[in-house]
Amino acid sequence: MGQFHLTPRVEFRHTTVKDVLLVYQLYAAQKKPKINAKFLEKIQEFYRSRPRAKRVPIQFATDPQSPNMESALRSIRRYKERAEELMLAAARGDFPGQSRMGRKDHQST
Repeated sequence: MGQFHLTPRVEFRHTTVKDVLLVYQLYAAQKKPKINAKFLEKIQEFYRSRPRAKRVPIQFATDPQSPNMESALRSIRRYKERAEELMLAAARGDFPGQSRMGRKDHQST
């Protein structure tokens, strides 16, 4: 078994990480669909159907027909990439580690 230590100057943002992993979980469960308005609607539906916390993260709360949809789609792509980075870091035993998910300055080292 390895030993794990928190990295200095790292702030673990659990709400963001939870949302990142929830979006990725939905993405994987849908067999990695195209990230488009239809998938944005699935994310919104998923958040609204949860038994307790029905809040839709602000970056996904936009109407899929609005001009702001592209911003929401970029957020989905970013969340997907962050989830993949988190899984790789955890597989290496570097969690939360040096990944940019927890860093205050959001720069990789």
